[in-house]
Amino acid sequence: MLLQQYKILNSLLMEKEEIANIAEMMYNRMLDKEEEAIVKLRQVINFATNNKCMAQCLASYFGDEVAIPTGLCRSCSFCQTGEGITFEPGITTLPDPNKIKAILNACPERDDPRLLTAHGIWYYVSQVDSGKVVH
Repeated sequence: MLLQQYKILNSLLMEKEEIANIAEMMYNRMLDKEEEAIVKLRQVINFATNNKCMAQCLASYFGDEVAIPTGLCRSCSFCQTGEGITFEPGITTLPDPNKIKAILNACPERDDPRLLTAHGIWYYVSQVDSGKVVH
């Protein structure tokens, strides 16, 4: 059985300001990734709802303008119906207010993800500094 071993080269103790800076950086990264995911989702929706041959759009996206010589594959939903897919975002189920209240009651500091990140960093650093193995 092989166990991984780590050597701490520098002290992991951090000042509150340093933890706050790291938390802010992580929070901004999270926001950037969320925005990137939203952009990608919108691109997929635009692709599916576009009034063009889906195969031709994919081929064009990957730089192969001549993959579909006629511009119509005759197989995708657009070529079959002459229309892009209709997408109407909406909520299909209503949230359970009791479950929401339970979550909110369990997370009193829920409004600031940076605080949760700071607590996570503090916990990790304290575990490593105390010699406990963190998996």
